[in-house]
Amino acid sequence: MSITPRFRGLEVLGAVGDVRTRYFDADGRPVEADFDDRIIGISPDQLRAVERRIGVAGGKSKIAAIRGAVRGGWINILITDIEVARTLLNYG
Repeated sequence: MSITPRFRGLEVLGAVGDVRTRYFDADGRPVEADFDDRIIGISPDQLRAVERRIGVAGGKSKIAAIRGAVRGGWINILITDIEVARTLLNYG
């Protein structure tokens, strides 16, 4: 995951990616950050209630984040490259 130095502590907590600045771990579980209550936007529960949750990401460096986003229900439609798609299909 590519995180700015300000959010480096999230990696220590297990964060592998984010959707709308809501961080999650490799299994898609939310990783709580000290700034969560200051985020202006929909909550994770509100996001998951949206029918189509589209993620656009590619490249080997994003596989853990993509897998976590799918596992956690953060996204249910994925636009990616063939290499990532094959990796996800072969290794779940």
